[in-house]
This record gives sequence, C-alpha cells and structure tokens, in this order.
Amino acid sequence: MAASPTQRDGAAKSARLVAAATDLFARSGLQVTQAQIAEAAGVGVASVYRRFPTKDELILAVYGARLHQAVDLAASASEVADPWEGLEMFLRQSSFELANDLGFRDLILGGYAAAKTWSRRETTADLSEALRLSDARVAEHLSEVIRRAQKMGQLRLDFAVTDVQLVSVAVQSSAVFGGAENPDLYLRTLGLLLDGLRPSRAAASPLPVAPLDREQLERITARVDRPQPPSS
Repeated sequence: MAASPTQRDGAAKSARLVAAATDLFARSGLQVTQAQIAEAAGVGVASVYRRFPTKDELILAVYGARLHQAVDLAASASEVADPWEGLEMFLRQSSFELANDLGFRDLILGGYAAAKTWSRRETTADLSEALRLSDARVAEHLSEVIRRAQKMGQLRLDFAVTDVQLVSVAVQSSAVFGGAENPDLYLRTLGLLLDGLRPSRAAASPLPVAPLDREQLERITARVDRPQPPSS
C-alpha cells in the first residue's frame, strides 16, 4: 500500500531531523538541544517531540548503526591472523571515529555515569540496552584478540579487556586537549600507548605525529586556562 501524503511528509521530516542531529552532534556533542536540531532541520520543535519524544530516542536513531559497526570492527579485529595487528587496527579505527565525532565520543565515553541520558526524562531502555549489548559484544571479540596476543608474547600479560576503555579515554583526552588547531594530536598519544602495551621491542616505534612545539603548547594551555564568559 502506497504511503499517504501525511506519512510521506512525516518520513521526510524524520529524515531531516536525523540528518541535522547527525551533523550537529558530530560537531558539537550531545549537549545540542532539540530546538537547535529543529532549526537546522527547518521544522518546528513540536515536530521533534512528535517523532522523538525523548532526546535518547534521537541519539539512538543517529548512532544505533554506529554501535553495530563497533561490534563489526571488533569482530574483524578478532579475525586478523596476527592478533597484535588486529588489536592495533581496532584501537586506531575506533580512536579515529571518536576523535572525529564529538557526539559519538560523548555517547561511548560519557555514557557510564549513573544517569546515561541527555534527555529531560528517565533514560530510555532502548538506548541503555543498545549500549550494553554493544559493549558486551565488543568485549567478547576483543577478549579473544587479547588472549591470542598475550599467548604469542605480543602484549603485556597484565593488560585486560577493560583497559581498552582506559586507553580510549586517554587518547580522547588528548583529542580534546589538541582541539581544532591540532586535530591529529591524539595519534601521538595512541602511538605512545601502543608501544607501552608491548612487553618488548627492538626500538621505539616511530610516532605518526610530531610533538607540539613550545608555542603550540602555550596556545593550547592559554585556551584551556582562559576563563570562559558566562553563557547568556
């Protein structure tokens, strides 16, 4: 049965809202408001709430597929013949995705507090369950990668699957620190951490990004330390 004009209009508005939210979340994080998303999509705020009653539902519409892709990436890492290469592939790709999408970074690394929600209501069960399932499946695949790498002497024996999250937090902290002026700084942190995960090596691995010079560091620290004007 063909969709009615009202249904087609509703579907088009939903698509515009998801597209606008995808762009705004990626650039500004999950603190973007429904009103900002509605304005970017060219619809009224009421349209947002009719189609996505809570912000969590809109977040899931934007990032649900990305959570499945994270599981696929971990599964692909587990299928690489050399487990160290598989682990490194996962860490590099996931670091890139988090560093280049502030909303996804907020969701993955900011979703472990007591209230996993960016909406005004209680956390939706669907978003919580999607995060839980994604975390569990990623950990299942990576646990096998870690076990194999340790058995082959490629990875320090005290590294646990929960340390993957620790590495991600450290790497993304340097992405925040570097800001727009130094968007690849996180790669230097990741390179340093990867070397630290190996039990031994003939020489230090070359880092993909040069260190900050003194002027760059001073600009970053000045930006970080400068008091922010009060929001209007």
